[in-house]
Amino acid sequence: MVHPFRKFFHRVGLDLIPPIIRRTIIALIGGTIVLIGLLLIFLPGPGALVILVGLAVLGTEFVWAKRLIRRARELGKQGTDYVKSLVAKP
Repeated sequence: MVHPFRKFFHRVGLDLIPPIIRRTIIALIGGTIVLIGLLLIFLPGPGALVILVGLAVLGTEFVWAKRLIRRARELGKQGTDYVKSLVAKP
């Protein structure tokens, strides 16, 4: 399965740019989105969601961001399972 952001990058022609420049552009865009998400934690807004979007953008080029997203999914599933176990108790 092709990552949705990769499809978008292909459509806008980012895949034609040399890899070092592409990685720099992705780092700037993804880093900016993550920073905005961090600000939204303290301001009204969906901070965690914006941070995850920024990490998804970074995950198209960086393995460490993919690992963070995978870990966030695991923690989210654990949290969901925990809440379900509390609600299911009689």
